[in-house]
Amino acid sequence: MDGNSLGGTINIKTVSAFDRQGQFIYGGVDTGYNTGRNDSKAYDIDFTYGNAFGKNRTFGLAVAASYADRPYQKDNVQASWEEDGNTGYYYPSRFQYTPEIGVRKRLGLNTNLEYRPNDDLQVHLRAIYSHYKKDYARHETLTEGRRDPVFVSPTVITYDRERYEIRQFQQQSKQTLLNLTPGLVKTIGDYKVEAEVTYSHSKEYQDPNNSVQFRTGNVNVPQLVTTDFSQFNIRFFDNGSLSDASTVYPLR
Repeated sequence: MDGNSLGGTINIKTVSAFDRQGQFIYGGVDTGYNTGRNDSKAYDIDFTYGNAFGKNRTFGLAVAASYADRPYQKDNVQASWEEDGNTGYYYPSRFQYTPEIGVRKRLGLNTNLEYRPNDDLQVHLRAIYSHYKKDYARHETLTEGRRDPVFVSPTVITYDRERYEIRQFQQQSKQTLLNLTPGLVKTIGDYKVEAEVTYSHSKEYQDPNNSVQFRTGNVNVPQLVTTDFSQFNIRFFDNGSLSDASTVYPLR
């Protein structure tokens, strides 16, 4: 690849018991916590073992395992902007706040069993197993002005007609992957012959996406809705109209 190109090549080599002269064992543990996720703890564990055995160390076994448990939280804010036909000012006409919390768990296992009776023959059986699970919940809040705003200043507007939505989503997904690869490498004079056969199996399961939505039509709010976008952190004052959506407005 060119030095400044967008891309690259990764050569992944399976760990082998014959990579070192003797037995090897190593691993690691990483941990931490997410202050935005109620101080939830996250941790990763990995372990690798390899050794050659037999009368002349002709058999080799290498095993690697890893496990990760990672809670997460992400906040997403979207806004649509429009130009006011009277003043020429731009203003946010629609807000959508979609925070998501969840946890990701992954278990991985790799095995490499080899037989090397001499320098001209290598026989191997490699296995890869991976299981991934994700649970998440997302709570969305949407507000949209349904009438031309009144500009109190170039960065403060009011509405008297709005549309509100509150949505809740929950889902669980699982993925399982399995690869089995027997093969051999045979050296015949100046030639090397390599042969492999791979069996792959994958399975994915997703629970039904449970969702609940509270949605209004275009409603006249009892008090003016004020939006102040003079700073980066836009402030929104609805005088309680949105917080009452689940009790006042219909479930859909």
